[in-house]
Amino acid sequence: MAHPQPRDVRSGPSTIRRIVCLDIAYNCTRTRLNTTTPPPPNPSESDLPDPVQTHTIAFVMNVERLIDATDFTLAPGHVLRRASATEVAHIKQGLIYFQTFTPPLSPWETNRASDGTVEFLREDEWRYFVIHCEGITESLREIERAARLAPVELEIAFKIGELSNGESGGYTLHPGRLFYRMQEAGWGRFGFVKIGAAEIEQIKNLLAPLEAHDRSEIDVDRLTDELLELDALPPRSPLLLLGYFGMLESLLTHQSDPKDPLDSITRQIKNKVALLDNRFDHRLDYSSFAEASAEKIWTRMYELRSRLAHGDAPNFEGKLSILRDHQNALQVIRQTVKAVLRQALREPKLVADLKNC
Repeated sequence: MAHPQPRDVRSGPSTIRRIVCLDIAYNCTRTRLNTTTPPPPNPSESDLPDPVQTHTIAFVMNVERLIDATDFTLAPGHVLRRASATEVAHIKQGLIYFQTFTPPLSPWETNRASDGTVEFLREDEWRYFVIHCEGITESLREIERAARLAPVELEIAFKIGELSNGESGGYTLHPGRLFYRMQEAGWGRFGFVKIGAAEIEQIKNLLAPLEAHDRSEIDVDRLTDELLELDALPPRSPLLLLGYFGMLESLLTHQSDPKDPLDSITRQIKNKVALLDNRFDHRLDYSSFAEASAEKIWTRMYELRSRLAHGDAPNFEGKLSILRDHQNALQVIRQTVKAVLRQALREPKLVADLKNC
């Protein structure tokens, strides 16, 4: 079925045109910044040609700075760089509808210390970065998928169509994902990353495999889109953890035999993750679990999963204290799902066979 396409929404000169799209669901709505009836255009204005979209920018909301470079090319015609003054204005216009903090305390313009003190950054230190590309492009979707799977992620908040008259032509975004990231920013829990040549290379190395992989074996496109959908859940929700467990099990497990204790879901995950960890391009990071072994960590992770699935409130005491807290448990399951999906691009047959054994 063809994806619905947003139609052009005309307005008078005092009304800004805006298109809001749910990226993954392809469910598009259109809203205006004001609801007043625009005045009829002046005769001189009606003779002017309509502005056309000349390029697209994607606001990358989690970059602190670029290392040893002013820009990086992710794909032909797609450049990651610091936003221009005009682009910053358009980004702020998009952010204002989702911000849950006082505007002067924007995490892109301030440093907030653990004691609550705030340092205001110089304008040339602001953290507004964009991926710039000419015209209207679908390649940004592939870049977003690759950036989601990479060990160090680039998080795209929204995309903006830039018009020939210098105005913004529309915003493409997923409201749920953006809302919860903005909420984290308002609470001072927004994490920024430094991006250098190594991180860019990791993303670029995923682009060709994503485009060429056999989707009949393992549809990594669909599964990566589901990862992006999980970001629309509250970041401290038990449902978010269960969503990641479900994705990991869909990739690596078959229905267990109740008569065979060696075939349990927990045992399947422990054995298969241990096997794949020896083949991952980046080994799983268990350093936040002190001296606990991977086997013990996954045993406790599946005790947590069982409790959450049966409706118990999250509790990281007793046996589960090894996991420390929700965020630590989420970090390990999240990085594992991403690593398995990257491995599925490199060795799809291996990952598919592991599921069935």
